[in-house]
Amino acid sequence: MARFALCCHDAGGTVPPVVALGQALVRRGHDVTVLAQPSVRARVEAVGCTFTPFSTLGDYDHTKTFDDQLGLIGAAIVGADVGHDLLRLDGDVHVVDANLAGALAAAESAPQPSAVLLHSVYATYVDTWFADLWPLLEGGVNDTRRAFGLGAAHSWPEVFAPHARLLSVVPRSFDTDLPVPDTMRWFGFLVPEHEPADEHTEVLVAFSTTHYPEQAAVLARIHGALGDGARATSREQYVPHAALLPNTDVVITHGGLGTVAAALHHGVPLVCIPFDRDQPLNSSRVAALGAGIVLDVAASVDEIRDAVTTVRTDPPFRAAARAVDAGSGGPDAAAADLESLLA
Repeated sequence: MARFALCCHDAGGTVPPVVALGQALVRRGHDVTVLAQPSVRARVEAVGCTFTPFSTLGDYDHTKTFDDQLGLIGAAIVGADVGHDLLRLDGDVHVVDANLAGALAAAESAPQPSAVLLHSVYATYVDTWFADLWPLLEGGVNDTRRAFGLGAAHSWPEVFAPHARLLSVVPRSFDTDLPVPDTMRWFGFLVPEHEPADEHTEVLVAFSTTHYPEQAAVLARIHGALGDGARATSREQYVPHAALLPNTDVVITHGGLGTVAAALHHGVPLVCIPFDRDQPLNSSRVAALGAGIVLDVAASVDEIRDAVTTVRTDPPFRAAARAVDAGSGGPDAAAADLESLLA
């Protein structure tokens, strides 16, 4: 038995891959501790992991945008405290979310092997969104790296390079064609297991657990498209995807990778209505693989209704959705690869 220390923050799609990995590692007989914000506790303890909260970083307020919580966001991404918290866990292997540059610096400075968990496709960090944020974060990232005795980094790939693994949470077919380092591994969508519900869900509406002011207007149009009889699953703050998706016909989503991964893992096609961050890129990959339709955020009631009908009734969409994650290996294969770092 080995001790695995997993570290993430609660930014929506950042949590399910950590839960899935922790679940697989526990099943394989390991001692797993997850370091995160208190809001993550129930989900990781439910799969047998030990939970440790950050010493100085509290929960995000999911009724506010991240732009209104830049102090917390900055402390999570570039702060040294999360790194010191990680080292106190004294794991045999450290697995750190790719956003947490401070924790990654701590892991790099330690003698134990470490892995970067990419909760988004690689292009997010080299070609779009989070790559675009690098100039704003570089100073803070390098201040923390110096605090751990490390040299400066000039991009996210340079932050990732010293670690033994760059662990993707998508199948190779879902990723982009950008060159990647030799440390990259793909094991498909890392989705937690859950006992499925018996009920059949025709349309699951699953939008962001983080706040978007635009969501209310889009959800109102979706409700209009589905009719008053639609079951409003989207009114729940959190529902385990795996409980509903095995018996779901189609998912309407903002295109966050957590929802996209869960849907495609269960072979469910999508209608994507992306806002920003990595959502447009994720949605474009869904469309490119034939597993769904992408609509503009201003899509009308009629456009949404037509897209849902098309995706539900046209068999190639479901066939494509089922093919995306087939034979990828999943969390158990990812856990086995992490075990190989112990050697």
